[in-house]
Amino acid sequence: MRSTCAVYVALMLILFAQGKTRERLRKYRTSRCEKNKDFQVENYNGGSMCLFWSKTTETFFNARADCQARGARLGVFKGADKMEILFRQKDIWRRNIWIGLDDTVTKGTFVWHDGTVLQKSEYYPLYFSTENPSGATQDCIQLWIFDNKLDDFECHVPVHYVCEKVID
Repeated sequence: MRSTCAVYVALMLILFAQGKTRERLRKYRTSRCEKNKDFQVENYNGGSMCLFWSKTTETFFNARADCQARGARLGVFKGADKMEILFRQKDIWRRNIWIGLDDTVTKGTFVWHDGTVLQKSEYYPLYFSTENPSGATQDCIQLWIFDNKLDDFECHVPVHYVCEKVID
């Protein structure tokens, strides 16, 4: 009985310390993000992202270049928790938003701008049309304002965008 109690107390202390460590890390990331002009912290279940929301529109490649000039990348929103940030912003801004996902290298292989491939099993909540009536190539991904889905779109069309500053 004593050993079980000691193990329980030890586990509780570890969990308490981990919670404090997570909180310190969150505060550190928040303060680092706030030091970057025009970037803001956006929280999601399980963490936070340091994001810049454009007030102007750019083509996908110009948006990517602007993010890089800011020391950032187009936003990587892997997982439902991070997607909720996009959905909130769409409801606030009511505009399409370029994100860091495209299939410009290999058609049909969508790659996040952190280098990971979007697996087909993760396509929900995505919408990828198989054909564009205009015949234009659709290789760049935007959050589409008409529903909470991502859409492959023509890269040359100016759209608002979101940059992500990765803070370790």
